[in-house]
Amino acid sequence: MVWTNKTHVFHGTLDIHTTSVAKSPDPKRGRSAADFGKGFYVTSSFHQAKQWANQKARTSTARGLVLKAAVVQFEMNWDWPSNPAIDVLSFVLDDKPFHDFVVFNRLGSTNHKRNGKHAFDVVVGPVAAFPQTLTYANCDQICFAQSGKNVADALKQLRYLTTTVASSLF
Repeated sequence: MVWTNKTHVFHGTLDIHTTSVAKSPDPKRGRSAADFGKGFYVTSSFHQAKQWANQKARTSTARGLVLKAAVVQFEMNWDWPSNPAIDVLSFVLDDKPFHDFVVFNRLGSTNHKRNGKHAFDVVVGPVAAFPQTLTYANCDQICFAQSGKNVADALKQLRYLTTTVASSLF
């Protein structure tokens, strides 16, 4: 097989949001105080995206709404260097710098503490089991940061492929 520098990534959501997510992912709609700050999150794991979607569906049911879990699939081009303006931070290990960054964001950071610079456009790394300094095995996340200067250019690396909606929880 030929390496194309592209991979499939998934976003767990609710059925009522799939059209807007597929058409125009919006980092401003992400929840605050997430591992890498507010943003649009995807993962390379379909299973993990299903779990995110299930969690959102259970929360909506608890509020009296009947919404279905859904996963939106994109093809993502990893060719960040083709646009040097896109500022990417990658964590490979769940080490102290990773956990310090997660704690900083979970406590409400909006700029990734960059001493007057804009936030990173994209942050890649493991998924924290916050507040513990642990991560979930075989889980990853890619955050298109809400406050990134060139996040709109970074989002152009995503191409919508398909949507899967569960009849009940996945």
